[in-house]
Amino acid sequence: MASIVVILFLIFLGAHFQISQCDGDILKAELLLRLSGCHEKEGVSMEVALEHSSMDLNLTHYHELVEKNPKIKCVMSCTFKFMNLMDGCSVILDSKLKHLVNNESAKKTFIALENCESSITETDPCECAYQVDTCVRKEFKKEKENKE
Repeated sequence: MASIVVILFLIFLGAHFQISQCDGDILKAELLLRLSGCHEKEGVSMEVALEHSSMDLNLTHYHELVEKNPKIKCVMSCTFKFMNLMDGCSVILDSKLKHLVNNESAKKTFIALENCESSITETDPCECAYQVDTCVRKEFKKEKENKE
């Protein structure tokens, strides 16, 4: 069961990190937030949580948003924990799952998460989630630039 949840989350996360968002991806993000309750636990409005989730990979805007709403880091941490992708400051990736995922976006996200695991230098789970999220965004931005 946990494997299915992780696969579904990788598909969602792949959509989350795509350069252009569509309404369907925003609905997936809202569904995940509602299921996890992470935004409510951290006292972050759905609007702010979705802004973080639906924004493009403009890292300046991303960092400004997080600076304005630092609790979004804990929403990330809670969401990653809810989806069994992180436990505290440890990224949980079952390498067997990468081969089970057919969605190209989810595979890219899985690889980015593998690459970003070593970027964690903090000990606070919220800061760790922020580091991983930032790293994955950079990985996707590099990939986009390499395609151009």
